[in-house]
Amino acid sequence: MNFGYDSLIGISAAFLTTLSFVPQIVKAYRTKRMKDVSRYLMTFFTTGSILWIIYGIVHNDLVIVGANTTAAVFNLVLLYYSFVYASS
Repeated sequence: MNFGYDSLIGISAAFLTTLSFVPQIVKAYRTKRMKDVSRYLMTFFTTGSILWIIYGIVHNDLVIVGANTTAAVFNLVLLYYSFVYASS
């Protein structure tokens, strides 16, 4: 993998978009509420992330694999919270 400007942009984009899930996870944990977050969104996003992981593996792109693995895990945490905090 060649680490030029395009890699720096890709790594930065992956970091920022993946990091964007953290505030929702923290908010869900603190408030114990997930009623306004769509399970369909989390399910579709996780499925898309898994497909991106496969794509990244096929193309030997660690940035795509790493970012989407992290995003999928974050989404699974939110999906878990949506079931645990369903009655809240």
